[in-house]
Amino acid sequence: MIKNLIKKPKITSKNKSYDLTDCCLYKVGSLKKLAQLLCTDLTTLNALRGDGLYNIFLDNGRTIEQPILIRDLIHTRIASLLIRVTPSDSLHSGIKKRSHITNAQIHLGHHPLLTSDIRSFFQSTTKESIFRFFQSKLKCSKDVSDLLSDICTCQGHVPTGSRISMVIAYWANKPMFDEWESLAAAKNLNFSIFVDDITFSGHGLNRSFVSLIKKIAIRHGHVLHPNKTKLYRSDSIKNVTGTSIDGEKLTISQKNRHKLYSDMVLWHASDKSIPHETLENKILGKLTAQSQIDPRYKDKARSFRNQIKKRGKI
Repeated sequence: MIKNLIKKPKITSKNKSYDLTDCCLYKVGSLKKLAQLLCTDLTTLNALRGDGLYNIFLDNGRTIEQPILIRDLIHTRIASLLIRVTPSDSLHSGIKKRSHITNAQIHLGHHPLLTSDIRSFFQSTTKESIFRFFQSKLKCSKDVSDLLSDICTCQGHVPTGSRISMVIAYWANKPMFDEWESLAAAKNLNFSIFVDDITFSGHGLNRSFVSLIKKIAIRHGHVLHPNKTKLYRSDSIKNVTGTSIDGEKLTISQKNRHKLYSDMVLWHASDKSIPHETLENKILGKLTAQSQIDPRYKDKARSFRNQIKKRGKI
């Protein structure tokens, strides 16, 4: 069994950041050594081959594959080791002091902008691509790479509800991201990644460039979502990861503003005698997130907390 069993495991970087070659998973050549690094035993690891120990359910029509029990612990341990490896400067998701806001900020300015979304990113990141990462990049032995790719996948792809999902999908797809980044550098463009969202900005953007990045995605086994691929003109208001860029100004997107308004209307119309903690926490979370863009939302969050307290006294 894994050591130091905890009820809710958390990814921990221990404030470490180092090159891929300094990761303790680098050049692991035996299954016994792998088990030691993952704080467990080989019998337990071999039991995680296949698709057991996943809680699979639908959430708003989206399939969630959530690891449970020992698989959850092992996923968290692997994610903790990989999160310490320094990623490209282009990545803004899952990185301390980076966010959807920093992802948008690097694209401020009066120039064209291209946003796109990798369709079914986790589901189209296959066991084979994860195996290649462990064997080719981390230089693990074939049997270690095979076991790790088994442990880290559900039904042959990255699970959609695991702590490991973002970090393993990033590293498994880094060759594709690197190709986009090199292309952007060659054309003097800004480039950023936020999970499955990619953004380019600069004066070298045109329809031919859009076609080129689509071909790169296809070559790496992915498809860019046609309805979420948009090329903005220089003078347009551009939507990037929940924000809107208006020249040198970053604002809250109209879509997020509308969602927040709808939740507030729902809360005010709800029965005051019944607790609505889930909805209240959802609204507070949105207000806090928006306050990072517009400081006025700090006052809105404070006002909403006071309204919650008053309702609780009714």
